Amino acid sequence: MSRVGSLHISSCVVNSGPVSSRAGRRAHRALIVGCTFLLLLLVSPCPAHAVNIDYTDYFHWAGLVEGAGSGSYEDVTLQGDYLYAARNEGGIHVVSVADPLHPVVVGEYATPDDALDIAVSWPYAYVAAAGAGLLVLDVADPADPLLLGSSPMPDLAQGVAIDGNRAFVACGAFGLVIVDIADPEVPFVADWLDTSGDAHGVTVWGAHLVVSDGFSGIHIVARDPYAVVKTVDTPGQALGVFPAGDHLYVADYDAGLAIVHAAPIADAAIVGTVRPTPAVLDVAVAGDMAVLASHYGGIVTADVSNVTAPALIAGSTGASFAYGIALDGEHAYLAAGSFIHTYALGNGATVPVFDHLALNVPRAVAADRFYLYAIDFARLSVVDPGTGAKVGVCGTLFDPHDICVAGSYAYIADDAVGLRVADVSDSTDPDLAVGIYLGGEAWGLTLHEDRLYVAVDGLGLAVLSLEQDAGSPAWVGFGVTPGQARDVVVQGGVAYVADGTRGLHLFDVSGPGNPPTLGSLVSSHEIRYLDVEGGYAYGIDGDELVVFDVTDPADIQLVATLRLQGPLRGIEVVDGVAYVADPYAGLYVIDVANPAAPAVIGGGIESTYLVASMTCANDRLYVVDGRGVYLMPLHGLPTAVEDGPGGAGPVPPAGPFDVAVAPNPFNPRTTVTFSLAAFGDVRAGVYDLLGRQVATLADRRFGPGDHALQWNGRDAAGRPAPSGVYFVRLATAGGGRTEKMMLVR
Repeated sequence: MSRVGSLHISSCVVNSGPVSSRAGRRAHRALIVGCTFLLLLLVSPCPAHAVNIDYTDYFHWAGLVEGAGSGSYEDVTLQGDYLYAARNEGGIHVVSVADPLHPVVVGEYATPDDALDIAVSWPYAYVAAAGAGLLVLDVADPADPLLLGSSPMPDLAQGVAIDGNRAFVACGAFGLVIVDIADPEVPFVADWLDTSGDAHGVTVWGAHLVVSDGFSGIHIVARDPYAVVKTVDTPGQALGVFPAGDHLYVADYDAGLAIVHAAPIADAAIVGTVRPTPAVLDVAVAGDMAVLASHYGGIVTADVSNVTAPALIAGSTGASFAYGIALDGEHAYLAAGSFIHTYALGNGATVPVFDHLALNVPRAVAADRFYLYAIDFARLSVVDPGTGAKVGVCGTLFDPHDICVAGSYAYIADDAVGLRVADVSDSTDPDLAVGIYLGGEAWGLTLHEDRLYVAVDGLGLAVLSLEQDAGSPAWVGFGVTPGQARDVVVQGGVAYVADGTRGLHLFDVSGPGNPPTLGSLVSSHEIRYLDVEGGYAYGIDGDELVVFDVTDPADIQLVATLRLQGPLRGIEVVDGVAYVADPYAGLYVIDVANPAAPAVIGGGIESTYLVASMTCANDRLYVVDGRGVYLMPLHGLPTAVEDGPGGAGPVPPAGPFDVAVAPNPFNPRTTVTFSLAAFGDVRAGVYDLLGRQVATLADRRFGPGDHALQWNGRDAAGRPAPSGVYFVRLATAGGGRTEKMMLVR
């Protein structure tokens, strides 16, 4: 699906009004304390303000490394600047994460059986190698791991943990095996403990061990002598445990995450559960955030600040077949199939979405100031972005790929039919009339000034004029490309054509007639989506971002590539930031201020379903998936509360709405519920008795209906707020409501 060309038409929109200004409005807010502020807080609506969305603040995928061969990563352990990864089908990899966004495999060792788990006490790595037992490797030189010794096990070695001169090996039905490793070259079995289940994993917890024993739950094991002192039966299949303070966080497979409070140990019991997705295989915790590895759902974050009511923060961001996870405080490293993925933790949440408009399998959209124009496999729909309602529909299209809009007309690249033109001057009754065959399959198109440019498979670049009649484009000429033309961008009298397997081609479109070729670069990359900014062309090839220096059209240079997850579905570049659509992860946000070193700085959209395309208009991103359109903010762009999703100006009042707080009094968490009669922007904040803002609960657009927000009793810095009276204030363009609540520690 080609990139929609509406980004390039803002200067030529006719009879539709200007798009919104990039500079958002900011309102000055004075700090008023004491009773005066409190009185104003209770009776006055909240003034306008602007929000800068910084994608780096949010949880997002950031990089990956692919392991060679057919094996899959089972587990990862972090030690210093290196990840030690156990691989199914035999072997370990040592991965440098000195640059967490660009992990690199620097060393490997082939084990005689499947490597299922790995623990490191530098300079040694201890590998649970299934039927090969426990292996001890010297990893002092990460590039050249060496086998020092091994110890056979009575059953499959599935998990391993290290403490001093002891290695603890989870050995399936045999239970827990204790290995003396005082001499790494001659490890030997010193003791064992029957755990009665299927010992899958083991971890050290202070003076105790915790064994993940499958359907038997978890066992807390004392040492000297080794004995089970407490068993906690979990609702699922316990496969991994992460201890943090007095709590044990259990990866409980289909039951999700189970949190066990284990102080005192004799009273250890489950106090909270959350089930994000099926098949949770591993868990790690950083502060109030738990990060889960789900075999089918990839990576999931949860807020565990209240262990009795853990809450999901963000869902999967693309990776699947996840087995193991490791954290360094700022990043999560996920073992998933043949890849190790890096995620930036941020605040654990996915970036906020202005709106999601429900549509039936759209393929692409364009936008002017008032409406969205969406194409599916057969129809053109005109949609009111404020309500998500269709105001007009027409057909029949045959297999459309791309759309752009100017004034009273929508232009559609409709595969073998060619170019279709729809009169949308009456939004309630769009009229699809004109069709122009272009000599091949029409894929991508864009408007620039009074001309329409179409990428045509089998031809190349078709140029049509709108100067005489915008409803009936006239031929100007065509430029032939040797491959499969898929996308086109026009800037400064130059047309840039993504030509599939035959690379990138540039044409001079400043004059009449057939445009002459300025230059081309045929590379090994198959370029299907394209955008251009500041002398650089940014192309998409399957799962890679490819950057070309096009300052000299006669000498195009490949300057950088960035491997993403893929397969990718579109790109937009705005002010040094590239936005790339992915069917499964939703969105990547990439810093290309230095085009030679692109770096992922954000992305991910929760709950997307097969993203098909993306466009940028009215200072918004429109991300199209199989169930509708997500309206997303641009990175670093001030966004005013009064601005609608299309940047059309003031939003009508969203009220009336009712606000309730329960429980109240509360400790440590309460829920704020409210309802809206229509779409509207809502700012929700918590204030103390002096009128000082303690926390922000929401600052985004909500749809009509009932909504719920939670406050975990912490301030903006994550510190527990003291006991006392607080006020929650919700404000919209139509007014505000304030409710009193009491936190009791």
